[in-house]
Amino acid sequence: MKRFFTLLVLFFTFFTVLSLKANPLIATYLNELTVDPNDPYGWQIELKSPWDPSLNCYLVTSSGSAYLKGNLTYAEYKIITSDSLDESLAINPAGDTVQLYDGYGNLLDEIVFGSGDSVMIRPPQGAMSISLLDEMNNDEQIIYKYLEAPPTLGGANYTNAHSGYITGIVQDEYGNPLPDVTINESTCYSGISHYFNETKTTTDAQGTFTIHSDARFEKLQFNKDGYQTLEIRQQIWPDSTVDLGVVILYQINEISGPAPSIPRSLLLIRNSPNPFNNTTRVSFSLPFSDLVRIDVFNSNGRLVENLVSGYRHHGVHQFIWQAGHLPSGIYLLRLRTSERQVVAKCLLLK
Repeated sequence: MKRFFTLLVLFFTFFTVLSLKANPLIATYLNELTVDPNDPYGWQIELKSPWDPSLNCYLVTSSGSAYLKGNLTYAEYKIITSDSLDESLAINPAGDTVQLYDGYGNLLDEIVFGSGDSVMIRPPQGAMSISLLDEMNNDEQIIYKYLEAPPTLGGANYTNAHSGYITGIVQDEYGNPLPDVTINESTCYSGISHYFNETKTTTDAQGTFTIHSDARFEKLQFNKDGYQTLEIRQQIWPDSTVDLGVVILYQINEISGPAPSIPRSLLLIRNSPNPFNNTTRVSFSLPFSDLVRIDVFNSNGRLVENLVSGYRHHGVHQFIWQAGHLPSGIYLLRLRTSERQVVAKCLLLK
């Protein structure tokens, strides 16, 4: 009898553990968000169960806070707008933090989007929505936000275009292709609830790679023995391909020394000499590794040459611009990254 009782206790303990693992560890509520780029009040939010009208919830954005109206009825996928609140509430379509609280002031869920290095999702472009993936995989709850096109308001997510591609070629500083470079997604924070870290791919014999992933903000680490690790941040867009161009890995310098300082801002440093005859040195600084493009325009605003295209490490970079094939005149150098652009003027005299 005692043995039977012990086995019974073990059975219920095992069943309880399985039940706990099978259930979500964290409840999520903000299932989808659409924004109107021309109207900060033209947003729509889809709440999903276990949302309950009796929770007396309120929303908080950069513009303020407002409670959900008490007459809202429950639905598995409940769409709310600014009219669903006790007072109008704006969401900045260029980037905002949208938080859902219960009546006791407990943060239930949030959606953070915008630009910048630490924001995990970019603003939707066109007919897109910021959607939630929340699923169990091998007893682990997977949670992150991604972009979906078109939106799926009123129903389950992850049914339309929700993935895209990143392509590129990895070379050393001498232009040689680098095979067998491991590309990992670095550990990063997605919303309020989940970390992830996984291997994406490796480069082939020609140094090329292709990554297929959900349309989310990726932090990719490029690793190869004997070379400095490079981290690249890139938003993947639904049903689209982002070509990183040339990604350069620098060989590790075995001579120890102080680590180079990281610039605080994006700068296109004045070329030297200026005015110049045929050749000039161009310098620029990057506060973080990013996709960089430097183009040359003449005084009429016509594109005449591309000087740089591809990812570069954070830090200060310089190169020699050979302009002997161009006529004398005023030229504009435009430096563009994924976030902003800067312009500098120079004078070519022959």
